Amino acid sequence: MTSPRVPPELSDQIISHLNGDTSALSACGLVCRNWLPAVRYHRFDSLDLRYREAKGFLRLLDQSPELGRFVTSLSWRSSVPYMIWYSMSSRFIHDLSCILEKLTYVTKLKLSDFIATGDTHREPLARLSVVLSNSSVKALYFMSCHTTFAFLSIQVASCPLLEMFVVELANIGPSENENMMLSDRRHLQSLSLGRMTDTDPADLLHCIAGNMADFCLSNLSMEVWDANDAPLAAAALQRFKHSMVGFHLTVNAEASLPQLFRNVDLELEKCQQLQHCRLTFHLREMFVAENQSIPWIHDLVARLSSPVLETIEISVFADPMTDLRALDSECGTRSLDRVSFDAMDALDWRRLECIFTSSTLGSLRKVVLVGQGDPSRMRTFLAESHPALQHVIDLR
Repeated sequence: MTSPRVPPELSDQIISHLNGDTSALSACGLVCRNWLPAVRYHRFDSLDLRYREAKGFLRLLDQSPELGRFVTSLSWRSSVPYMIWYSMSSRFIHDLSCILEKLTYVTKLKLSDFIATGDTHREPLARLSVVLSNSSVKALYFMSCHTTFAFLSIQVASCPLLEMFVVELANIGPSENENMMLSDRRHLQSLSLGRMTDTDPADLLHCIAGNMADFCLSNLSMEVWDANDAPLAAAALQRFKHSMVGFHLTVNAEASLPQLFRNVDLELEKCQQLQHCRLTFHLREMFVAENQSIPWIHDLVARLSSPVLETIEISVFADPMTDLRALDSECGTRSLDRVSFDAMDALDWRRLECIFTSSTLGSLRKVVLVGQGDPSRMRTFLAESHPALQHVIDLR
């Protein structure tokens, strides 16, 4: 009598639930040979490597080349102290090229703590561009990077299948001895930018999109932390207003919103192809009627006039405290939290009713207000005072 066997379809489903648990997956890999393909798929599909781990991982790939077929996401970051980084960054780029040559199925590449400036990196960067040109990368992330517009444009242009590009916490500047590479970016659909330092908005957008008049970007995400990010958000809206379908704006304001966006115009009314809009605000003040940021939020929403706009989502995080005496000490911390549905009484509902029921937003189906607490009171308030919004407002 043969011993009972678990069908491979069931064992694969069981192993898939362990995705992300490296120790459990490693243990499953020792059970039997039949489990190895599924274990390797989930164990090595997403890799988070540091510079110091490059040699060991390359040796592992040399011993088991089949592992390279399972890796679809690679996060490559440095653990080298910043003071000695310039003398080692060429090696960092070289090792990245060696790894990508063996990982031919990587679709998501995230580079963190990355520095690439000056002529000393020209040769390794040229090799990296060749490797990327033969890669399957569809999503490219630059996080906490210090580099030049030329390098950025070369990497974007080198990925023939690139669909999503994310740049955050970056310092990008010009280089006298480098020229930007502006090739066809027809596959690029999503762009996310935020927290730039000493970066010219016009040069950055030119580096990404070039001068192509027919360049179409479907989704734009912007993160504004200070007055340096606000002009970039305005420039990105101006550049992609004719093709943008989805827009997500996240604002982390230390000051009031009118002060943060002073002399900056977010021209949402010109985005006539916009179908989905998501607005997230992190305010360092209490959500009360005297809050100067609330009228600014109303003004921004009033700018939406796309005839094909279907959904709007508004999330507000604010200081939940109502009495400063609740602090335990002068060193007490004040964290932000989602605005309660009761506090949403501070919104100008009469004006919002005029905006959301306007004929210019004829395709609007849903306005999602993200909050916390019991929404029943707010629903009762809308039913009694603004019944036209009952089938439009969705409280979550």
